[in-house]
Amino acid sequence: MAWLLPGLLATIGPSGQACAETTVLLAADTHTGWPPASMVTIILLGMTSAVALLRLAVMQLRLQREVQAHQALERHFRALMALDGLTGLPNRHNFLDQAAAALASCMGRQQPLCLLRIDIDQFHQINDRYGQLAGDDRLTSLAKSLYDHLDGGALLARMGGDEFAMLLPGTPLPAAEALAERIRTEAASADTTTGPGITISIGIASNNANGKLDLLLAQARQALADAKRAGGNQVAIARLPDETAYPLHLLR
Repeated sequence: MAWLLPGLLATIGPSGQACAETTVLLAADTHTGWPPASMVTIILLGMTSAVALLRLAVMQLRLQREVQAHQALERHFRALMALDGLTGLPNRHNFLDQAAAALASCMGRQQPLCLLRIDIDQFHQINDRYGQLAGDDRLTSLAKSLYDHLDGGALLARMGGDEFAMLLPGTPLPAAEALAERIRTEAASADTTTGPGITISIGIASNNANGKLDLLLAQARQALADAKRAGGNQVAIARLPDETAYPLHLLR
């Protein structure tokens, strides 16, 4: 191959393509012992094609990496959109999607399921008296306390404002009531050295709503309203009237 190197250097320009004029001169020189010009041309064309293919492969690899980075960023933003910005818990829309699937699964397996709707009593007074930062601190503290009580496939979300929801698949009503009482007691006895004390009210509904998530949410919310009307800082269990007894604004 030593005979090929000087010819290749002479015939490949800065751009990596063969120089036509030099190729013609090589073709005219038939007494130097070099191979025929046609063979040199084929070799040069092959090398040029190899360089082009290499460049194309590099471009494809770079494009693939950019697409993967874009997809990872998109997944990251989707995850952020499903979370509450203050507490880091799933937000309302995320919870409703997961709750619907969990309810359908429990109904199909004939398993119990309970929903807790949890609200801070007189929360607006905390914001008015101590400021929004103090209110945000109470919300994040309560969110952490509620999260510590999650077990198995339980779901927890901030539904908006100072209201949270906890879904307990596979949990019968007596166990859900006992859990709600523990949560209520802990909230009322929480350390107040770092901020104002709070009490919470909790409404509980079971899956006697015939698999309808809207009705289950409305029952738990009505029970929550009952607890607040009774003075707050207590747990109330939903009554089970006909679906038509609930105003539309209570559904979800």
